[in-house]
Amino acid sequence: MSISKIIRKVCEAFDVKPSDIISSSRKQPIADARKAISFISLTKGHLPPSIAGFIDKERSTVLYQIKRHRELMTHDSEYKKKVEAVEL
Repeated sequence: MSISKIIRKVCEAFDVKPSDIISSSRKQPIADARKAISFISLTKGHLPPSIAGFIDKERSTVLYQIKRHRELMTHDSEYKKKVEAVEL
């Protein structure tokens, strides 16, 4: 599955625009969508450098987003619901 398709699906679930994903915005809904995109892309076989290039962030940022995603999935039920709503 392509990263662009993952972005579209996650943006629908998180109610953000795909253009927001590559913006410099740090608003919570956009940041949360980026975390989900990074993790889902990784599980679909994409490497952190390619994910980073697609969402216009650094590789280290993508790695941190994946780490935060795992933490939020265990501690934030609202975030978990949104991620589980993503239909791939």
